[in-house]
Amino acid sequence: MHFSTAVFTALALVLPALAAPRSALQVEKYNGETTGKYIVKLKPGISTAAFLNATNTTANHEWNVINGFSGMSNPLDISIMYCKGEIDANKLDELLANGDVESISEDGIVHALGVTTKHEITHSLGNTTVDHSMHDLATVWQTNAPWGLSRLSNVNKHGNTDANALNFWYAYDSTAGAGVDIYVISVYIAHTQFNGRARWGTTFGGYPSTDVIGYGTHCAGTVAGSTVGVAKAASIIVVKVLGDDENGTGTLADVISGVNWVYNTTQTSGRPSIVAMFLEGSASDALDSAIASLTGAGVSAGNYNGDAIYLSPARAPSAITVGATNIADARSSFSNYGAVVDIFAPGENVISAWNTGPNATAHVAGLVATLISSQGNLSPAAMATKVKGMDLKGKLSNIRKHARSSSGYLSPD
Repeated sequence: MHFSTAVFTALALVLPALAAPRSALQVEKYNGETTGKYIVKLKPGISTAAFLNATNTTANHEWNVINGFSGMSNPLDISIMYCKGEIDANKLDELLANGDVESISEDGIVHALGVTTKHEITHSLGNTTVDHSMHDLATVWQTNAPWGLSRLSNVNKHGNTDANALNFWYAYDSTAGAGVDIYVISVYIAHTQFNGRARWGTTFGGYPSTDVIGYGTHCAGTVAGSTVGVAKAASIIVVKVLGDDENGTGTLADVISGVNWVYNTTQTSGRPSIVAMFLEGSASDALDSAIASLTGAGVSAGNYNGDAIYLSPARAPSAITVGATNIADARSSFSNYGAVVDIFAPGENVISAWNTGPNATAHVAGLVATLISSQGNLSPAAMATKVKGMDLKGKLSNIRKHARSSSGYLSPD
């Protein structure tokens, strides 16, 4: 079984104003900006192609996460399609009343997780590591690591509280992440931190196939960079679903399309795979269902100092949802919290390949890749349990009361 952990259409109905549907089925509203399009989920066993033909609907993109359109058994109990066209309110009512439709929801806007600041690490830092053979033959000691990496391999709080320093120690396996694919949004694949281990996968949304704002490269660096990363031997595959504006804006439809592409790609490759998702939007059953299609996910709790239960993909039950902490072992002031947060990891002022900024999920994605390469693949549920069982109890401050009180830093020891 390959492991697909997230690190993605909808019926586009352009309507001037919607009257209340004349059926029991209601449109799921999106709590935020929308695109004016809709996501339609079909009932199990319904062919998307046949449905489009029967309803005389033209699709711009149509896809099923696991070939539901072919009439095969669909264990996700959903089919998802994305259509684009001008359809009036009567057409929406017709679809809402159609017995083959499970749900219709608004296509909303999502964003990348926070602003990063430029940090001039555009070239390799050099691998000034020390091999301590007396400690462990499989362990390398890095002496120029960012603080986040060091926190992963230490059980105690840092004495040095300078997050901009690059003189922390990090113990790691030299083969960490070998044989594992990690799917990440928008990465500058030629960056020397990746040493040829990064390749472009696909782009949704019509954006340039390169990283313009640096956030994806920043996160990928922490996941698998040669000196700033956790899993230094893992492979990076880019799936770009967000735009290049300062907020990294995208749509649910493009994110779901990305999930779909990742699922199909991992089915073909058969390799252990991780999806690290550094984005958030309002609650969306469609996106949560897409995450479930990958059987697991590594996602951020979000960066708005609120309860993550109201956000997708953070609230997805199958996700490993990660909150952010700072070098002082306190919950970052921007980090979301709540019962759906599974674990906290270093995520504030973390130096990486391009920028300095938030990237707690990147540390967890790198840890999962390390565990897979060193201990073998597990089912998604078993891996999530293993990761959550590695936390350090009682180490953090400012954890909101609705969060798991046992949450702490991850340690690979």
